[in-house]
Amino acid sequence: MEFGLEKCAKIAFKRSKLLHSQSLLIDINRTRTRKNVQYKYLGFEESEGIQYHQMKERLKQEYSRRLRTVLKSELNARNKITVIGALAVPVLRYSFGIINWRTEEIKKLTGKLERC
Repeated sequence: MEFGLEKCAKIAFKRSKLLHSQSLLIDINRTRTRKNVQYKYLGFEESEGIQYHQMKERLKQEYSRRLRTVLKSELNARNKITVIGALAVPVLRYSFGIINWRTEEIKKLTGKLERC
């Protein structure tokens, strides 16, 4: 399989500065730099890197909200544990490979479950 890269226009930037462009004309003066623009990638907000503190707070809030919802329900104990494992825990589990959680933070979150 071959790709027709010679048909493609290429441009390279490094730290908002034009390094080189091939087959492409742009007006550098008209391009705007967008600083502090946040976007979501895999559900995590980023702006020149992941906003770790902000995302941790949102994940903690969502975990607590889901945990409260399950514990207020009229399910029996066995079903509550099953639903917590299926509904609340995945909120945090999804972030474990991306956000660096300290052991104390996880223990504090799981302590909420023990206090209920």
